[in-house]
Amino acid sequence: MKLAPLIWSSPKSVTNYIVNTGQHYDPEMSNNFLTEFNLPIPNWILTPPRTDLGYQFLIMMQEVEVILKYETFDCVVVYGDTNSTLAAAIATKNNNISVVHVESGLRSYDFNMPEERNRIIVDSYASLKFAPTSSALENLKKENLGQNSFFVGDLMLDLFLTMINEMKAVPVAQEYLMCTIHRKSNLEHDRLEQIIKKLNTSHISIKLVMHPALKAALIKAHILNLGENIIPIEPQSYFNSMNLMKGSDGVITDSGGLQKESYWMNKPTLIPRHSTEWSETTESKLNQLDYDLAQINSFTKVENNEPPNFSIFGDGKSAHRIWEIILATNF
Repeated sequence: MKLAPLIWSSPKSVTNYIVNTGQHYDPEMSNNFLTEFNLPIPNWILTPPRTDLGYQFLIMMQEVEVILKYETFDCVVVYGDTNSTLAAAIATKNNNISVVHVESGLRSYDFNMPEERNRIIVDSYASLKFAPTSSALENLKKENLGQNSFFVGDLMLDLFLTMINEMKAVPVAQEYLMCTIHRKSNLEHDRLEQIIKKLNTSHISIKLVMHPALKAALIKAHILNLGENIIPIEPQSYFNSMNLMKGSDGVITDSGGLQKESYWMNKPTLIPRHSTEWSETTESKLNQLDYDLAQINSFTKVENNEPPNFSIFGDGKSAHRIWEIILATNF
């Protein structure tokens, strides 16, 4: 999703090579997005193991290193805070090539989260750091990483503003909440059991998106019956996900990306976490941190007359700004 606006805005003088690291191996989490956003087929598609995350990380890093040894690049652009991001950044640094980090400077200050550790390490490696919000830029400055750091806005807002106009209203027959759970801390046995139990106390039915990591965690925890209140649905394409959110009465998610999109769509949202790297969204009455989901039957009733403040995340032209800076940089 972050790649799409950059590819769409790419100057003709730039040759882009795309690596699919294989971290999202389900077609719904990878191939569907390439088709939906009309993106070119990746130049390399890696096939790391699916189960052992440590081994998966090692193989991704090694396979990216092989690509970097036999091809010549001015820089390598990495996105966000996933294991793919860190694996590619380490491989790039090992080959003395410049790392460009998109979505730099985000901090939740929860060091138990792998994503927090990943983003901090990648920021320390990056030659160019592109912050999606002004607070993210301030975080970088506080950590003495302000040099070659820029507030450019959020590429996901570029995508949202481009695609939202193409969405069609879908009639909704009944009330429901949209829910996604995939953070590692929420997938541990006891915690996942607690979340499923709480979801079943909702007065409104729950459409639970079955992320591959969630599927695996449910099987591992022997949670085979989700309960009558939970309707499992397969991972969604971008359009389907936005339409699902649009038709919902509210959102429950531990995803950073979905948390922003629900804010932009002005949907009441519960975040089952202690902290978030997107603190700007929780300044709205609609987005609330609620680790125990205590407000599951009241959060959709919150009144909020303030429209979302898109300017916090830029002006929808982040991709153009990123390219201007990359082209002006002597790597």
